[in-house]
Amino acid sequence: MYAAANHGGGSYTFGFDYQANASTLLYLVSRQGYKSGGFNIVAATVGDISSPAFAYKPETVRDVELGIKAEWSVGGMRGRTNVALYNSWYLNAQVNTSELIENEQEAVTQNAARATIRGLEIENTLQPTSFTELTLNYSHMDAFYSRYVTPLGQDLTDLPYAYAPKNKGSASARVRLPFPVSIGDVWLGGNYAYQDRVFAGFSAVTPGSYMPSYGLLGLRADWEKINGTALSASVFVTNLADKVYRVANEDLYTTIGTSTTVYGEPRMYGVTVKYQF
Repeated sequence: MYAAANHGGGSYTFGFDYQANASTLLYLVSRQGYKSGGFNIVAATVGDISSPAFAYKPETVRDVELGIKAEWSVGGMRGRTNVALYNSWYLNAQVNTSELIENEQEAVTQNAARATIRGLEIENTLQPTSFTELTLNYSHMDAFYSRYVTPLGQDLTDLPYAYAPKNKGSASARVRLPFPVSIGDVWLGGNYAYQDRVFAGFSAVTPGSYMPSYGLLGLRADWEKINGTALSASVFVTNLADKVYRVANEDLYTTIGTSTTVYGEPRMYGVTVKYQF
């Protein structure tokens, strides 16, 4: 049993930058890319490579992004702010769905026609003093299907777009300790990241379709230019509260009677060492 496919597509990037002044850049960019198609091995497993569900087509995305990158200062505080607005159009979007193969309903990847993803991203870096640094990031996403009809003819256009959190945000801060310059720079800091709940269902909204929102706290200590050398070291801990949270889901309960979820990483500690030649 043998099958092959040759997928291709065009990719491009067109951009326009305008340097309004020494500290402010405005830009407009449009891009296109594609993701290759593939095969659903389940069809080959049951010996039906002639099934329409055996293969799926490439996915194409086009987008337009408008943004600004600015460096600024207020009193003794310096900062950098990046803001971007974007709109993306997906054609033949690849999604998990179901199809009849040898009269059995199987989970497969197929093309879901059209989808739109648009949103806003804001990144801020602040330096209130020479020994403190703050970052604040936020993104808002609106994702939806323009047309989604499954191979079985089910219209799922109103189904929520999977794995597209409406709101995400993060904040971090670090402080340089007042040690002598001769021993290097020692920084202590923490970070917190939040993500809204996301839809991770299949063909319907069920009690297990949504993965709850979660926030993760981390801590980090950095010793840079140890004793004036090119050596640096860091100690860190992620998910300090050892929070249990879900990052992936395959909810096929209404189709083939199974539901599987994947959990995120537990609390972890680590050490990194870097030497710059």
